Amino acid sequence: VTRAGVSVAYVHTMDGNKVKTTTTIDGVKDTTIYVDGIHYNGKRIDFIQTEEGVARRNGNSYSYEFHLADHLGNVRIAFHKNPSTNLLEVIQKTNYFPFGKASVGTAGANKYLYNGKEIQAESETYDYGARFYDPVIARWQVIDPKAELGRRWSPYAYVFNNPVRFIDPDGMWPDPPGFLTDAWSSAKNSFANYYKSAVQAVKNIPTTVKTLSDMSAGELAKTYAKTYVKALPVNMLINNAKDVAQGVHGLATGNGQEFGDAVGRQVANTVTAIATDGAASVVGKAVSAAKGEITVFRVFGGDAKANGFSWTPENPSSVPNFRDAAGLPSGGASGATNTGEFIIKGTTNKSNIMDSYLANPLDGNKGGGVMEYIINPQNVKPIKISTAKPAL
Repeated sequence: VTRAGVSVAYVHTMDGNKVKTTTTIDGVKDTTIYVDGIHYNGKRIDFIQTEEGVARRNGNSYSYEFHLADHLGNVRIAFHKNPSTNLLEVIQKTNYFPFGKASVGTAGANKYLYNGKEIQAESETYDYGARFYDPVIARWQVIDPKAELGRRWSPYAYVFNNPVRFIDPDGMWPDPPGFLTDAWSSAKNSFANYYKSAVQAVKNIPTTVKTLSDMSAGELAKTYAKTYVKALPVNMLINNAKDVAQGVHGLATGNGQEFGDAVGRQVANTVTAIATDGAASVVGKAVSAAKGEITVFRVFGGDAKANGFSWTPENPSSVPNFRDAAGLPSGGASGATNTGEFIIKGTTNKSNIMDSYLANPLDGNKGGGVMEYIINPQNVKPIKISTAKPAL
């Protein structure tokens, strides 16, 4: 970084950790070496970060500062014990505009401010490790190293343009704190289980040409899209058959990297959507899923009784041609008939799911149109029993 009379050179490791800064002002050079929160000027240690603040060199000893930060890690107040009065004394107070520009109430020496990151006095940017962030324009100075995870957003945008809810710990990807962390974990597990179900579904495709493990990702994508793409639940926010196929193919062939990449992209897209759309219903589902609670439905009537083990997370009333999608038995080879006259809506813990897969075809019905959960009905808490009009 160079401007009139000032030159700053940075040295970072490959993983983004800053190890050295050399500042030259009017020909006078100053060097700071960074080692795990310690600032070393080449001759002595000037500064040591602690969990509660810093120890700053003062002559031949160190004075201790304590920092108070908000929920985003923004340091609001720095205080110390006054050596003369032995009383606590505020030595720096800082307020912030939403995107991080500081509004100093009481000036002080602490440079670790917004999100706990060090402000670069020469450029007025924050060093996040992988990138420098400019709080004046609320943009990064270079593109996001993980831009492919947030394809719906500018690679220069800061934390989905929502700095009240999110932070970016290292300049690589926003960290969703609180319940969205649970949503991320829940989505990851859901997609992993979903792909396992998709593997079973593709295995059921009538074919003698190739086994699943012999199919290329491209062939599998075409087969999957042609036969099962209509089965993708909207509330899982999956709309990319190629990613689904890659996940299935990776799981089937034991390619952990291929499987992990596909899951990672789908999870990132899901959590990004949850985080940024502001859809209360989506967030509510994510929170419920993170807590383990899910809503399930059972269609019954005729030979199919209310206390059966077959359930689905999809509301049958909102699924076109549910009978065909769910592969309901219709008096053919199965020897049974589900008249689809009644619907039970209930809740259960996801740990009660004994097995899950895309619905199997029965009696000429295609199946594969909804997910089917195998749950002991004793573990489902009924909310509502209604009549399907017309019968499903």
